[in-house]
Amino acid sequence: MNGPLPNGRNGAPPPRVQDVLGRFETTPHGVITVDEGAAIKAMDPFAQALFGFAEDEVVGRPLSDLLPGVVDGLPAPAPGGPPVIRHFEGVCQDGSAIGVEVALARNGHAQELLVAVREVAPATLREEHSRRAATRALLARFSSRICHDLKNHLMAVSGYSELAASRLEKDPEKARQMLEQVLEAAERALGYVEGIHALGRGKPDGVRTVELGKLLKEMEPRLRSRLPELVSLRLNVSAAQGAGEVVPEGLERALGVLLENAAEAMPDGGRVDIVVGHREVVPTEALADLAPGRYVTIDVIDQGEGVDATTRSRFFEPFIEKPKERGRGIGLASVYALCRQLGGTVTLQSELGEGTCVRFHFPYRDATPAGWPAEGMP
Repeated sequence: MNGPLPNGRNGAPPPRVQDVLGRFETTPHGVITVDEGAAIKAMDPFAQALFGFAEDEVVGRPLSDLLPGVVDGLPAPAPGGPPVIRHFEGVCQDGSAIGVEVALARNGHAQELLVAVREVAPATLREEHSRRAATRALLARFSSRICHDLKNHLMAVSGYSELAASRLEKDPEKARQMLEQVLEAAERALGYVEGIHALGRGKPDGVRTVELGKLLKEMEPRLRSRLPELVSLRLNVSAAQGAGEVVPEGLERALGVLLENAAEAMPDGGRVDIVVGHREVVPTEALADLAPGRYVTIDVIDQGEGVDATTRSRFFEPFIEKPKERGRGIGLASVYALCRQLGGTVTLQSELGEGTCVRFHFPYRDATPAGWPAEGMP
């Protein structure tokens, strides 16, 4: 509504307000007339009652005094075109906010505009505004942290590349070591991008039905390398029965995230146990995100400091701040996404001072051995 409005068609008869704003006929509505500069010219009694202003208190004032978002969010309709309809938050005479539906129409061939307003559920509108504001804040924080982390990975790639290039002739062996660092940094960046991708896609690529006990034995040396010297790893696959549907590369990344978190929780050393098992979820169990059925499970158990109830409730959110930055980044969120995309889930059991157990559930894809226990659930 900024600037002069285009002229209407000459000779067009000025329609009745109810003809132009037909959708408002069945409910109480007020009408405000504004000029080509969006200044208020008149306001009918219902609009006065709705906003709490007398007409002489608002004539000559900009419409945005009553509807702050209308200038940028409600463009003038084309000559002869239908009214433009939007939802806004209005400001009353006492400073309170109300939710209103606004229809803007041209008053025949005149340059003035008719603004019909009616109140909608204020709570609903406030909730929508709050939801949108929260979404914008989350996207801003998420984007900022993603850019920060990716920048760190790329700086490592760039830095080691420059060092390698400077030593190719004088010290080829040192240059080779630098190139290995480049490759490692690039792989970390790729894993990070894969984790982001996992948060929003459907069923991932590379899904295989595998014996998890055998798969974890193959991964064991690589998983051990993710832990510092003071932290040991114990793998227990004695209860592994049947196969699960997983993405092997994604599972290894997810386990790596949990091992790094476990190591951070045990700065003075300790042990991490990875235990493969199975369980059956029956219909009478009330388990969020987990349908009744048979699952192969992987528990990752550490002896660290654990987390409190507030942190537990947000444990798998992206970039959640935990004690000592535990769980930073999108790692834990991608762990949860991986399990959900495969039809399973991941659960958490942790208390302050009592360590942490994270349990993966993957759909079971083989014949079920008799006598499966109905285990408890973290």
